[in-house]
Amino acid sequence: MIITYKGWRNDNFSVPNDVYIGGSLFSSILDVPYQQVKIVAKSGAPYSTITAAQTAITDNSSSKIYTVLVFPGEYDEALTLKDYVNIIAIDPFNTYILRQVTDNGVPVHCNLKINIDNRQNDSTEGLYLTAASVIHIEGNVKGANASKLTCGHGIYNASTGTVIASNGNITGGGGIGIVDGHGIYNASTGTVIASNVNIIGGAVYSYGIYNPSTGIVAVSNSNIKSSVNPIGGGNVTLINCTLFSISSAPAIKADTPQNVKCMNVWANTDLHSNITNLIPGGFNVNSEVSFP
Repeated sequence: MIITYKGWRNDNFSVPNDVYIGGSLFSSILDVPYQQVKIVAKSGAPYSTITAAQTAITDNSSSKIYTVLVFPGEYDEALTLKDYVNIIAIDPFNTYILRQVTDNGVPVHCNLKINIDNRQNDSTEGLYLTAASVIHIEGNVKGANASKLTCGHGIYNASTGTVIASNGNITGGGGIGIVDGHGIYNASTGTVIASNVNIIGGAVYSYGIYNPSTGIVAVSNSNIKSSVNPIGGGNVTLINCTLFSISSAPAIKADTPQNVKCMNVWANTDLHSNITNLIPGGFNVNSEVSFP
């Protein structure tokens, strides 16, 4: 028996009746014929890993977008994303990828609705982009803890890619590592846009957000915390955000003069002397500000 649902364009698509729909997930996210849906589960599904489901897809393109539909569980696999293949968890609260997710240097276009919880003891990242990829991720993202000096970043945009993150916690790795482990590290000329997230520096000397380049970071309706500076670098736009430094270090710091744009931003510490807020009155200091 086949059940038919409406997609974004009001066209019909079908799925087998033994697939749990999970509220409006299909009608709001999946806009593809059922032949372009690959189902993954720990048992009882055609594929037991996300990688296997992706490998089975050979004709993906901008006009033929696939979705890998993932049932709850922990998927202990390092994942290389595939162009125009979305990864959607039926139950995002209880579905986890336990290793690094990356584009592996090849540009990809993907929507991800799943948690990336890198539980390795190394310096790998949560989400690691090294190409001009365009990724929209909704869920929690965490870099690996470290058994050595450096930890993994939550989201590491190392090149010219664009990451849009929403509705989750973005956390750098911790463990015994004492450096890096930034929540978000935008290392080059790429763009990171985040909304409705908590961004947390993981290691002892890590930023919540680190943007040392000419790339763009824009964050709205979010909270940012670090054991030192919540934000390092410039070219950052913050709207309706709170910044919290555990060690009372400056809320935003840079080694050279940098500009930021803050609108209705509150912090428990002031800006570093190298930081200029281009919007008068948009940055406020109050020692009572805390992290949720």
